[in-house]
Amino acid sequence: MLLMLAGLRPALLKHKLVNVLVEACLCSGAKDTTTNPGKPPKLSKKKWRKKFRNKPASNEHLPWEERLADAVTPLWRLSYYDQLQLKQKHQERILLQLSDQLLCGESTQHKALTQCPSPPRSTKLSFPLLPILPSPVRDGYRNKSTFSVNRGVDGNPKTVGFYVGTGKVGNIVCVNGDHLLNMPERHKLVARCYQDFLRLSALEPCLLFHDGGHWRETISGDLLPYLTSLINSSLTAGYVPSVFKRARVAPLLKKPTLDPSYVNNYRPVTVRTNAAGHTMAIIYFHPQRLTPEDIEVHKSSLVEYFTQGPGAICQLDSLYFQESSMTRCSHEESPYQLLHGQPQIHEEILGFKFRISADAFFQVNQGAADSLYRTVREMGLPNGAREGGGGGTLLDVCCGTGAIGITMSPRADRVIGIELIQQAVEDARHNAALNQIQNCEFLPGKAEVVLPGLMEVLGSTTDSGGPLTAVVNPARAGLHYRVIRTLRNHSSIRRLLYISCKPEGEAMRNFRELCCSPDPHRKLTGEAFRPTVAVPVDMFPHTPHCELLLVFER
Repeated sequence: MLLMLAGLRPALLKHKLVNVLVEACLCSGAKDTTTNPGKPPKLSKKKWRKKFRNKPASNEHLPWEERLADAVTPLWRLSYYDQLQLKQKHQERILLQLSDQLLCGESTQHKALTQCPSPPRSTKLSFPLLPILPSPVRDGYRNKSTFSVNRGVDGNPKTVGFYVGTGKVGNIVCVNGDHLLNMPERHKLVARCYQDFLRLSALEPCLLFHDGGHWRETISGDLLPYLTSLINSSLTAGYVPSVFKRARVAPLLKKPTLDPSYVNNYRPVTVRTNAAGHTMAIIYFHPQRLTPEDIEVHKSSLVEYFTQGPGAICQLDSLYFQESSMTRCSHEESPYQLLHGQPQIHEEILGFKFRISADAFFQVNQGAADSLYRTVREMGLPNGAREGGGGGTLLDVCCGTGAIGITMSPRADRVIGIELIQQAVEDARHNAALNQIQNCEFLPGKAEVVLPGLMEVLGSTTDSGGPLTAVVNPARAGLHYRVIRTLRNHSSIRRLLYISCKPEGEAMRNFRELCCSPDPHRKLTGEAFRPTVAVPVDMFPHTPHCELLLVFER
């Protein structure tokens, strides 16, 4: 198990192991130079930490609430106007680096996945960067929140909230998030009620598997595909970052690919809401040595608490329960059990309805998602495409539950979506039927496996069937190299839209591969794309992050 090999506490994983893996693949110093004597020697562990780890100024003198707000919403002290200005300038710096690399003719051959940020040499972009689109809702915008459980400020181990502190110092505590600006009141209420339930329960929380306990935290469905794709991309590129060895996870990297179940991120309760206020809660449980009859008793107490007891104030529309005795498992292996209410809640984007299952991906900010998808629709299809088709074929890679393809379907003749997660594909098909959309089809599987064969079929049909446009919306790990190569080498794709929540990371590698000169050695033989316009969208107010839509043409 990765946790055992890394020698890390599960509760500290996101502070330690995730940081190790991300920095390993996002910094040029992460490449293993031990087998390349022509490169400088690798940094010592002490120097590596000093160079690559962010060391924010100490805020230990501040109240716990402010320290948590600084960690979760670092921009909360700024006016919203100043936040937007800061993000706009940050996106401009990122894109200036891309312009520098394209002007200098830098290719990605034999390079690490990306470069650590460096000051751009250019002062003017070679393509327009439009003003950032603000979020219609600035406070309480999140429609999904995940809470942790651990020792609180008062020492109570049954505290539900968010972590403050560092694993290195060993001063991590769990702090209530009632004051966080991005958290809706309904989510805070569910967290408080669940904390009260835990403190009334005779069962202990499962903080460490070997220490026992039952009310457990879960494997994160959001983080795992990112880390898995990130590591698999490293293996495909033919090197193992040396820092992986320092994290003592090298034995796992001997596998051809790393299964997501080897990496865990722990959360005790997930809360999802929609714009109408409907609420879903998901509780996670480790049975340990309890009998099925005992487990039923505790499930019944959970339902009673949230339907007839003090938790009834939450007015839950859906209450799910996931039971698992494994440290590594998928949601298919440990299915969600509906204890109360409806199996799904629904949300509306640009007039289309979407089903939200317990583990379905959906943008965390519904209002900003409206702005993002409207912009994608306007820029994605030819100017002549209007309602009723005429836009040719739209290829939606990493389509999730089909939101982009479905919202663009009225202007397209055909929409084809590809998605790795089977449940998301089923949701996408359901969403198309729910909206009476008949020109969308969704294919399950890895994009790097499905896309090459699909493009061979499309190559014979798009010649006479109108233009072919691609939209990609990958996780932070970016697109697999074979996906980029397939898109780059298919001459029928004249326009490609790339949506990234972290363009300075793995996405930058993808940008360079799309736009660099033809490189037969890496089988990038197609005509190069060029960026034509970029649009930032503020999906995450009070944080430094935003979504960036970058349009490529050739």
